[in-house]
Amino acid sequence: MSKYGRLSSVVRKIVRVLIPTYRIKSDFDVPSPAVFLCRHNNMLGPKTVIAWYPKYLRTWVFHVFMEKETCYRQYVDFTFTKRFGWPKWVAQSVARIVTPFVVNLMDSLGAIPVYRGSMKSFQTIKETLKALLAGDTVLIFPDVDYTATHTEVRKIYEGFLYLERYYYNKTGKHLPFVPVRLDQELQEIVIEEAVCFADGIDFYDQKETILDKIQTRISGC
Repeated sequence: MSKYGRLSSVVRKIVRVLIPTYRIKSDFDVPSPAVFLCRHNNMLGPKTVIAWYPKYLRTWVFHVFMEKETCYRQYVDFTFTKRFGWPKWVAQSVARIVTPFVVNLMDSLGAIPVYRGSMKSFQTIKETLKALLAGDTVLIFPDVDYTATHTEVRKIYEGFLYLERYYYNKTGKHLPFVPVRLDQELQEIVIEEAVCFADGIDFYDQKETILDKIQTRISGC
């Protein structure tokens, strides 16, 4: 089993001071290794779950935040300008400061780079499978619209489901997909019952049913 690096451990402690305290709640045994799935909710999900879940989690992170050049460009060309509406010279100045910290933090977290719509996407599967086989739990925020904060069932990417096929081929066991939702009113991280593929049914015949269950449970609907 792995653990958080020094920088991410310090950042987790700082974040706990800055955000509300969340306790872990589950009426079910939490399997390990497993894939945790949670709503992103415009950073609420990542900062809350990573800060307050007591065990080590390997988080999927958009690959641009893993390297200095691509991270800088993401902040200047999109995050700070298009999302925040900052002048480009301000975005550039802030990005120069923020980028090294973010890249080092992702490394300290042991983040797994996610490549969408790219030939490199198999690298994500390969590194995730390696983490699972090592006994780590992987945390994924699969929202198509990661900035949305409403609670109804929203579309999520389905690519993570293919981890089941590789994991089953390696272990002969089905991979537990564990829905995680945030109850902001009660300040709880609710760990729902794991969703697993069934024996004797083709992967493609049950993929949509599995995805629907996960979408519903992480939305709390």
